[in-house]
Amino acid sequence: MAVILVTSATQFSKPRAVAAAATSARRQWTTGIGVIAAFVALTYLFRVAIARPDTVLTLGAILLGAVAIIRRPVTGIYITVVTTIVTDTYASPYVQTVLSEMGFFRNLNLLGFPKSVTITMFEVILIVTLLRVLIGRFGQGLPLVRGPLWVPMLVFGAMVALGEVNGILTGGDFKVTMWEIRPLIYLIALYILTVNTVTSPRHVRAILWLTVICTAIRALDGIWRYTQIPPALQSRVETVLEHDDSLFFAAVIGLLVAAILWRRYLPRRFYGAVLAVVPPVVIMMELNKRRAVFLCVALIILALIPVLWSQLRGKETRRRFTTWLIIAGILGGAYVAAFWNQSGALAAPAHAIKSYFQPDERDFLSNLYRTQENTNLRVTLAHSPIIGIGFGKKMDVVVPMVDLTAGWALQLYMPHNNMLWLWERMGIIGFGAFWALVGCSILLAVASVRHGLAGLGRGIAPPAGGSPAPRVSGSPGRHTARLSGTAQEWAEFLVLALLLLSLLATLMALGSADQGFMSVRLMAYTGVIAGALAGAWETYARCDPPLLTTTVPQRTTQETLAYVHRRRMRIVSGS
Repeated sequence: MAVILVTSATQFSKPRAVAAAATSARRQWTTGIGVIAAFVALTYLFRVAIARPDTVLTLGAILLGAVAIIRRPVTGIYITVVTTIVTDTYASPYVQTVLSEMGFFRNLNLLGFPKSVTITMFEVILIVTLLRVLIGRFGQGLPLVRGPLWVPMLVFGAMVALGEVNGILTGGDFKVTMWEIRPLIYLIALYILTVNTVTSPRHVRAILWLTVICTAIRALDGIWRYTQIPPALQSRVETVLEHDDSLFFAAVIGLLVAAILWRRYLPRRFYGAVLAVVPPVVIMMELNKRRAVFLCVALIILALIPVLWSQLRGKETRRRFTTWLIIAGILGGAYVAAFWNQSGALAAPAHAIKSYFQPDERDFLSNLYRTQENTNLRVTLAHSPIIGIGFGKKMDVVVPMVDLTAGWALQLYMPHNNMLWLWERMGIIGFGAFWALVGCSILLAVASVRHGLAGLGRGIAPPAGGSPAPRVSGSPGRHTARLSGTAQEWAEFLVLALLLLSLLATLMALGSADQGFMSVRLMAYTGVIAGALAGAWETYARCDPPLLTTTVPQRTTQETLAYVHRRRMRIVSGS
């Protein structure tokens, strides 16, 4: 009998040993490839060290990041969050700092590499992360994790590819198309990478912390830059930081609302960090002089009102909330009326509203240019409204505009109104695919809020005895992480959902007025947050909390006695 048991155990453990050996061999191959790539990169670094020491420093940091990605693929997502928030896309024309000169989003041929090298250091990180994810999933015999946004992302990506082929075949400039579709590719690629690497609540926590810390660094860096600009030029500076930063600063308002809502469940340090970052962010909103940022804040608040409403229980509580909304509207109207003709930092939001109705000379010229540009876009769009004209083509100029090509060579390719631009490039089919992706993202965020609220309503915290965390099961290819079910994890899941809603609201505002969809930083970060929420959903959706709407009816004393009597009679009768 003992011999039979030993033989059975040996046969049972043999497949596991074979699988472990295969996994070890794959890891050795992966490590070997990484070491070879590192030595090749170091060789090139030594070649350019004398001519471009700043490039060597940056590439050295990238090399360390690549090694970390090989060890832990989620490191690539962390690097993406940091670089999209903190670094500049282009060199600052006013004040040069380490962050503005890092060149993370600039082609490597501008940093001392041969002219044929047209990829960026950011894309190197994406490629390394993608290879690591593919090799890791393939080595484990698992398919890619898709997530709830997989289909709309693929459909939108197919429409982008169709627009690219359409533009090239009908005379579009290939180099220009690379500038146009890069942000759209980043959105899709980073969703796929993030949903396959964010597999644990601690990854969500790290992304939220990095967002808060990096936004604080960016705001303080912007304030410091402003102090370095000569006082005579400060009033004439268009923007201290880039246009993209308006979205990151506005998104902090969404984080603030979420932190206030669920402060009981979040760590005090995180709540304090969010509160601490708000003052420098508000200061930079004024110093950066972008009217769209205040529109973004208004849209975020409007988008989050339904979430606030869902938090309320009882008619009296909702009545008080409605009263506060009315009071806030009255106070807001009084503020706009009081500061309508004022100037200064305190009057900046009122001035932003006034500029749409009674613009000053600068705002009038800006509004006029956008009106002319929209007219030309509509004329160009009329050539092919179904499938679009494709990428890489100039828009028709039937209404004369100010010539900006001396400072912006892509003026006729990349307009301010990205809504019309997407329709012009991909037609109504591609434009519809884009809005389907936006709608599905909103549905994911709303479903996450609903599920997260239900999770918070369960009591959540494990007993003091420390019962083991419930295992989250999944089919092959899906996440198999553990979710302890603590209130903090559910609250962080909710904060991430509200952050995605805030990003979508601000991206729509900037996309219609300020080239939001053409920003590599904005689209890359949005892809990370959408992928992180989709990846978290793969874990959290497997914990099935009861709905908050389910209430236990309260019984009167007589009803309770009757229930006990009926229950006792069933026990006595054996039914």
